[in-house]
Amino acid sequence: MSEADLHNLISERLNDQGVDPNTFDALGQQLVWRIGKGSDDGPIIVRIGFATSVSRFNDLPKLRNASDSEIEAAVRDGNVRVEWVEYRPG
Repeated sequence: MSEADLHNLISERLNDQGVDPNTFDALGQQLVWRIGKGSDDGPIIVRIGFATSVSRFNDLPKLRNASDSEIEAAVRDGNVRVEWVEYRPG
């Protein structure tokens, strides 16, 4: 799968989630994300949050690494779950 094809699929999935890809790109410098799998047969999980919420990522269940081919297949099949990680003071 080419990078352009992957970009188009991700844009489609963002739109499916009600996220404007252009807004997402503009926020890119302020965001932290992790991509992986919670289980072998589960979806690819994309956790996203502002840099101020980075400590919250450690409170969530660990994600195992996913290979490029697993990520590509999940995006192609629509088997991706996006989780927003909020900052919670103190």
